[in-house]
Amino acid sequence: MRALDERGAKSVYVDGGQVIRTFLRAGLIDELTITTVPVLIGTGVPLFGPLGRDVPLRHLSTHVLGAGVVQSAYAVEGGRVTLRPPCAERGGTMPRTWLTERFELQVPLVGAPMAGVSDGRLAGAVSAAGALGMFGVPPSVPVSWIEEQAGIAAASGRPYGIGLLAWGLSDEHLKAVLRVRPALVSVSFGDYAPYVEPLRAAGITVAVQAGTTEEAVQAERAGVDVVVARGGEGGGHGRDDVATLPLLQTVLDAVQVPVLAAGGIATARGLAAVLAAGAEGGWAGTAFLGCTETTLPPEGLRRVLDAGETGTAYGRVFDVAQGLPWPPEYGGRALRNTFYDRWRGREDELARDEQARAGLEAARQGRDFDTAYVYAGQAVGTVTRERDAADVVAGFAAADKLLSRFAAP
Repeated sequence: MRALDERGAKSVYVDGGQVIRTFLRAGLIDELTITTVPVLIGTGVPLFGPLGRDVPLRHLSTHVLGAGVVQSAYAVEGGRVTLRPPCAERGGTMPRTWLTERFELQVPLVGAPMAGVSDGRLAGAVSAAGALGMFGVPPSVPVSWIEEQAGIAAASGRPYGIGLLAWGLSDEHLKAVLRVRPALVSVSFGDYAPYVEPLRAAGITVAVQAGTTEEAVQAERAGVDVVVARGGEGGGHGRDDVATLPLLQTVLDAVQVPVLAAGGIATARGLAAVLAAGAEGGWAGTAFLGCTETTLPPEGLRRVLDAGETGTAYGRVFDVAQGLPWPPEYGGRALRNTFYDRWRGREDELARDEQARAGLEAARQGRDFDTAYVYAGQAVGTVTRERDAADVVAGFAAADKLLSRFAAP
């Protein structure tokens, strides 16, 4: 790998979406032409320009240059660097969909909110890499947390989203979200209908996750902008009634609004499959569980990396143990552990067991994941190493090559 450095090397290769730290000699580069994803400059401060626009860098001395979803070598001549779209380098063409056009994305992908695991840092990193990142809002957090995380996510200069739980959404949380005005809000799992119009009136795109075709039709009637067809393979909370592909097919036939697909989409192959079926994009959470930008502690990350495709279980054990008022039809898929196995089928007894509840909380604080939980989907077996979010998004971008296999020559 060659990189621009203090000696004035004349080319840089950015591999697989990894951020390459390159120290620039003062005066070497005056302008940067961006024709692909965002470029990070300095101490993690994002700098963005629409495709093809020159961005003056005359103020640079020694800084850090990084790029997201880029795979090519670039010449440095006359004080200019031009980054070309990665799809062109691979010979593919990433489809332009409602999702990419609405939010000016390079990859038709949303990073799922994942309350408790994602925050503004992960959301901003996913957005900076060319997809749309989100963070989820637990009902227990203060308003200041929402505002703080929104500021971190917005610092990428790119659109981001916030996920809300309808059953636990307070007026204060809604007002905070309206103030920060993310590009996308997902409000699901409970009576979301009263929130749709206030969000849309603020210029926010509204999504609802649907676990059945009937739920998708109801969401369309409520006036949402986009439906997320979420299959039972998905991690975290939702229905376990229908798998992703059967659900996606019936939802696409049943509604007129754009449809995203969620559940089991963790690689370029999964994204290509749902795009080919007619979805406007993918909605992925588990794929990002191995990212350096999540809030998972090292002990939880190790559980994720060691888990296989059969290592998850669906149910209400962890919600019951915490006394969380999730609607009963929305259980959660998490990594199977000793606590889950002990209490599965004994949820009524668990609800009355204060000692078990205290033990779960102590395990969370002590990072004991034989008891504490990590929500993850059935695609967790594809997450085998720690990566950054840009690298994960770059992997999804390879869907363009898969989709071009049968294109006419």
